[in-house]
Amino acid sequence: MFQATRTLGGGFAAFGLGAVAGALCASALPAPRLSWLMVGTAVVFGTSLAVVGLAPTLPVLLLALVVMGVVAGASNPYLISWLQRRTDPSMQGRMMSLVMLASVGLEPLGLALGGVVAERNLQLLFWGAGVLIAVVGLAAAMSRSVRAE
Repeated sequence: MFQATRTLGGGFAAFGLGAVAGALCASALPAPRLSWLMVGTAVVFGTSLAVVGLAPTLPVLLLALVVMGVVAGASNPYLISWLQRRTDPSMQGRMMSLVMLASVGLEPLGLALGGVVAERNLQLLFWGAGVLIAVVGLAAAMSRSVRAE
């Protein structure tokens, strides 16, 4: 039990430190092309999440979580501003409420579904979710409107 608690805490710390590093880097660098940032975020985050499910050692797991943290920390401010700039000002409140519903409001359902999958196969939970996220990113890269922006 103690080893699992240490591993979980180390994973949270790795993700958090990566997120701080990503946010600091994002604030120091010029803004990238935001459509490609979204694609890259989905592909790298999804791939790293899949690695979490298949990580053979603790260092590999921690590295994957650091990468996920860096990507999340660097991309979140850009992605929220990207959404807000493309939304009519009179609809921004509604749009942000939908974003919050998707990210926070549906979390209990996602956790319940994740618990059902984890009960059967924990590796499949992380690997499957990561692959789905990466595939969505790759599909977005094939969109003409994403490539044109």
